[in-house]
Amino acid sequence: MKKVILSVILFLFAISLQAGNKNYQKKMTELLTKMETCQTAEDFQEMANKFEIVAKAEKKKWLPAYYQARCLVTITFVNRGATVAEKDGLLDAAETVINEILKKHSKEAEVHVLNAYYLSARLSVDPRTRGQQYSMLSQQAVGKALSIDPTHPRARYMKLANDIGMARFFRGDTKKFCGQAQSLLNSWDDFKPKSKIHPNWGKDQVEEIIASCNQ
Repeated sequence: MKKVILSVILFLFAISLQAGNKNYQKKMTELLTKMETCQTAEDFQEMANKFEIVAKAEKKKWLPAYYQARCLVTITFVNRGATVAEKDGLLDAAETVINEILKKHSKEAEVHVLNAYYLSARLSVDPRTRGQQYSMLSQQAVGKALSIDPTHPRARYMKLANDIGMARFFRGDTKKFCGQAQSLLNSWDDFKPKSKIHPNWGKDQVEEIIASCNQ
């Protein structure tokens, strides 16, 4: 019954979107506002479905597909009780979306950051067997983002997160990254997104790193 209701809601959502493409900015703003309240795997799945509808209606725009993929990846971190197969299924779907975005928008640093985020999720599913492969791939994706824009805060955050993750894996000292985290936080607001619907996440995660440094 819940699936039927969800299907009806998504159908009506698609009709409303097609009837008013001029409201793209408004619709995206509404979805992003709602995404900020997501907490459960079900919440993020619902948002992924809605962003997918927008992506299909606005094929020339990469942001809807970006958020669709980001929601799918985020589910694998939120739903800790999911099996490896279930997480990989979500990541397979995200990978398909990300690869399509990369084909058309490879000069967008933000897309390479998303790819690094996805690759980090692949690693986290099974760190012992995937650590070496996906750590390297995530670092490469971050490197591409930084080569496009060395000041990009989310690219810098992903590099920091990867470095800290690597240090933890090898039981190294993570405190040495505290200065980098503070420097990143201090300059975070200097970076201005291209629009109100462009990605603006990551600051909270940097603050969490700094909080752990102070413990």
